[in-house]
Amino acid sequence: MHAPSTWHHGLVADYWATVNLEAPELDLYREHLRSPVLDAGCGTGRLLAPLRSEGFDVDGCDASADMIERCRRRAPDARLWVSKLHDLDPPRRYASIVCSGVFGLGSTREQDILAVKRLHEALLPGGTLVLDNDEQPFHWQVRDGMNLPAGKSLCAAASTQSTTMIAAST
Repeated sequence: MHAPSTWHHGLVADYWATVNLEAPELDLYREHLRSPVLDAGCGTGRLLAPLRSEGFDVDGCDASADMIERCRRRAPDARLWVSKLHDLDPPRRYASIVCSGVFGLGSTREQDILAVKRLHEALLPGGTLVLDNDEQPFHWQVRDGMNLPAGKSLCAAASTQSTTMIAAST
């Protein structure tokens, strides 16, 4: 079995750069962010550019060179590089990392597990990882049989020794 691949290149990158510009989730994330921030999976800069405009010190990485090139047009002075999350080796550590809508795209479960490790290693002590994937409502069941009705959101916060992880599903 081969690893999945992404489709965020060429015309699709152009689409994301010209059509997908709004960032309403920043209202949810902002209170959890401190500089420096890494936008992990920054794409064309939909979150990175407005955060930089607000005064945050934000770097970005993405698996697609085409997406990074479009992001560079929006934020020419930003520190940007091409990297898959499971290969993440950033130039510095971060007080906050945002990973919005990209976790699990074009990767295997094993790569996703490694990505979580890499994201954690990229945090400063006490840093915050904001991990947000937009999922469609579904019936959810945990081992004890508790059900989450369709249409409800799951928002969880967990704390490790030195890192607060915020996960939100809309």
